[in-house]
Formats: sequence, structure tokens, C-alpha cells
Amino acid sequence: MTWRVSGTVAGMLRAASLLSSVALLAAVAVTTAAPAGADRPAPAAVASAKRVPVGTLLRLDGIDKLRLGMTRNAGYATGQLRTTAETCLDGKRPLPITYGSDGPKAAPAARYTAYFRGGRNGRLTHVTAFGGVVTELGIRPGVSTGQQLVARYKRAGYTVRSEWVANLNATVIHVLRGRRQVLDGLVSARLGRRRTPLTAVAIPRYFLCPSR
Repeated sequence: MTWRVSGTVAGMLRAASLLSSVALLAAVAVTTAAPAGADRPAPAAVASAKRVPVGTLLRLDGIDKLRLGMTRNAGYATGQLRTTAETCLDGKRPLPITYGSDGPKAAPAARYTAYFRGGRNGRLTHVTAFGGVVTELGIRPGVSTGQQLVARYKRAGYTVRSEWVANLNATVIHVLRGRRQVLDGLVSARLGRRRTPLTAVAIPRYFLCPSR
């Protein structure tokens, strides 16, 4: 027996076959295509990564709301400073007024000292940080080594020099932009193969009491 299919039925079968093919291709496209943005982290994940604290930024001109050159009153008004002390015991010269970073608005982990020279109306001249801060090139006192500081700042185009300071029993690494001193790193060891973490990082230089 021979089966014959009318033209109408044949047309319907061809249409159904065509629709099935289209549906199959669409299903394959949906299941194989990667979701939009699947090859990069979700915005929430990126935002979360950016919020991971590595330390308060120690800039070349200050830290947080403190800026080199600002008055003592303005610096204290930021709420970042509280404890005061006189660093150098020399009555012949104006002594810097020194503040610790324990003010009510200070970053909890940041440990640094701010030096105001010029008496009660003095200005911020130095900041020395000991922990909880990070420089613009990712150097962190107490974590990064002197060798890392030297390598990163040289790579960024700065001039870097170091010297052994006997009365500190430490190596002081000087970072210069052109001829201007902008940052110091302090290592309680001689630079060599032994990689010793930085004791402190200071702007624009590590403060030393004037010799008598």
C-alpha cells in the first residue's frame, strides 16, 4: 500500500519541521551562550574588593585630612590628633609640638606622629607612620621591606638613596622627586640580602632632633 500525503498536510508538516528547527537552534543558543558579564566579576564583587582595607593612604602631601603646611589649630580640628608631647629636649630651638593619631576621628588602625614646628602657631612639617597606612605605591610600614620600597620608587621614576644613621642604628632610605625630598623609609638593619620590614615611613623625611 502506498501512502500519499495531500499538499495541505505536506505543507503543515514542512512548517512544523521548520518551527522545530528554529526552536532547537534557539534552545542551543540559550544554553551555550555565556550570560552577559560572566567573564568578569559582578559589580557587587568588584565593589566589595575595592572596600578591602589595606591601610590609610599616606600621600606625599599628608594623610587623611592632614596636609603638610596646615596650622596646628587646623590639624587638631580634623579630629585625628589628640596626644601631645615635646620631642626634642633642647631649649635653644623651637621644639615641635607632636601629636599622636589617637583622635576621635582617626582611622583605628593607623599609627603615626604629626610634627608641628613654630610653637603654638606652628605648621605641620613632618608625619611619621609606623603601621596601618599604605603609600601611593603600596608600601606599608611593618609589612613591606626596604628592598621593596627601593624597587618600587625607582621603577616609578624617583631617585632613591640610602644611608646608615648610627644614632638611629638604622638605614634611612631617601626618596626624591627631582631634587626635592618627598619620603623616607626607616629599616632597623643594613640593606642587603636580609629582607627586614620597614620600621617607619615618613613624609617628607624622617624627623630628627637638631644636634646641639
